[in-house]
Amino acid sequence: MTSDEGQFKGKTSKVSRARLHHYVPQSYLAGFTLSGSKHGRIWVLDADGPKMYKSSPAKTAAQAHFNRIEVPGLDPNAVEDLFAKVESRTVPVLKQIAVQHVLPNREDLLALSDFVALQHARTPLSRRFFADTVVRPFQIVMKMYLSSPERWEETKEMLKAGELTPEYPFYEGIKLLVEDDLPYGELRRFVWNSDFVERMRQRLISNTLHAYNALDAYESMAPFLADRT
Repeated sequence: MTSDEGQFKGKTSKVSRARLHHYVPQSYLAGFTLSGSKHGRIWVLDADGPKMYKSSPAKTAAQAHFNRIEVPGLDPNAVEDLFAKVESRTVPVLKQIAVQHVLPNREDLLALSDFVALQHARTPLSRRFFADTVVRPFQIVMKMYLSSPERWEETKEMLKAGELTPEYPFYEGIKLLVEDDLPYGELRRFVWNSDFVERMRQRLISNTLHAYNALDAYESMAPFLADRT
């Protein structure tokens, strides 16, 4: 795949070239191919379909800029590069287990436990779980604020007057919906609608926050897995 390192280092580019970030490593998926290569063939089962199709590790379990962050002073691929280091330590351990059929030594076991913690923390399903811990409570709060037209007007006035500050857990969500400026009845239907969580999940949770949550979960979980025998 064409590299876009120049663009990420701050150089201008007229064409934004996608860079795939794998949430299941190519090196791990390659172990399920006959050739053992990231260009080998694997069968993919799409659980949302469900449907089954042929693919390759290079094109599976990946999204463009999945771990890209936007933090001043940090490389946009800093998190992706960190995850790659964890993967690189694990690849030889997995190969050794597959070939020799033996459990790893203590040092290799640490590398393997790091990998397991990372895999649990960084998948789209984990992202959905973390996002829902934010969005679902927000939906409950919004139903309270929309209990009457008068209550919603009071809430908007509180935001305008600065009584609701960015420190308030639901500030960003309320601010977004106030800026949408929907009529009360339309906003109420939206908040009560079954797709509210999905739509607000996409608007409220940035890719940077997803990456931060994955790092936080990984760092919290890794020591516990490392203590296992």
